[in-house]
Amino acid sequence: MPAYVQVSNPAMKLPVISIIMATYNRSNIISYAIRSALHQSFQEWELIVVGDACTDDTEAVVNSISDPRIRFVNLSQNCGDQSGPNNFGASMARGKWIAYLNHDDLWFPDHLQNCLDAATKDNLEMVCTMEAIISPKGSIHLLHGAPENKHRPGVIAPASSWILSTELLSRTGGWKSPSSLYGAPSQDLLHRVFKSGAPIQHIPILTVLGIASGDRPNCYLHGKDHEHQEWLQRMKTDPELRHHLLATSLCNQKKDAHRLMWLPATLLLKAMVQKCAAILTEFTGINWIEAVSFFRHHRRGKFIKKLRKKRGLDQGLNSISSEKQESKTHGASEQGNVDGSGKG
Repeated sequence: MPAYVQVSNPAMKLPVISIIMATYNRSNIISYAIRSALHQSFQEWELIVVGDACTDDTEAVVNSISDPRIRFVNLSQNCGDQSGPNNFGASMARGKWIAYLNHDDLWFPDHLQNCLDAATKDNLEMVCTMEAIISPKGSIHLLHGAPENKHRPGVIAPASSWILSTELLSRTGGWKSPSSLYGAPSQDLLHRVFKSGAPIQHIPILTVLGIASGDRPNCYLHGKDHEHQEWLQRMKTDPELRHHLLATSLCNQKKDAHRLMWLPATLLLKAMVQKCAAILTEFTGINWIEAVSFFRHHRRGKFIKKLRKKRGLDQGLNSISSEKQESKTHGASEQGNVDGSGKG
């Protein structure tokens, strides 16, 4: 059960979209993700922030952003992954549509509008957009959807790029615990939606920036927020940012293709096997991402354990909270100036 619930005004109009944000002890960066939701051109939404038994000042940071559409819930027991908080958030959702926003990702202002337009135009129950993954060194990796914009097994689409109907999520069964999977729970849910027969449309529009914690060792142990601050500011002030990211990603892909000629034969064989697996599973319906994760990790739940260790989450909840609290002062002092509102 949650330790705290901010009750919404029952007189408020029902939202069209329920945004769910799972979080754990990253109060230094969560306000940036929330602000990217506040900046959406489509405004008929609610935001449900679900803490995975947070022990830092996440609650205070969320509640300092005064918007009646935002609710915060802090679970009393830690699940260790976003699956539990996401399922709890879905149980509170009042919208016809569900959107997920990872607490370290950022949306371009037209993300929700683009998703909703595509879904309603073609009578779809799930839509995914393009996401640019920002590496710690600033390189860009673009997750660009599927051939003919129709989902296929093996296509990776992070949860922050989705919108799906509440009814479809209910039929599919929600998020599974990572302890029961070899790979990522988000991609397992995406594959189960595909297997259910519900069409998944990929929109060829870049609407999400991913600043992934899995690429940043021990990010939960410090209070750095400079990347989120910089990228959110660029999203607000640089009208050519999207074109720049697409162009940079294309250049990176050309460089990767050139280096491919120099890969050892073993790596070339591995690439060929993965390509064959993707083609095979398109006809069999097998989740090849889960199959690859099986050979890579060997045991269910090992994927998330490795990810937690890299993030700095294997040192105990109390040590994470205390160490992070000592080092986050500078980052917290700058949050109120991000959008000029003085809030957060």
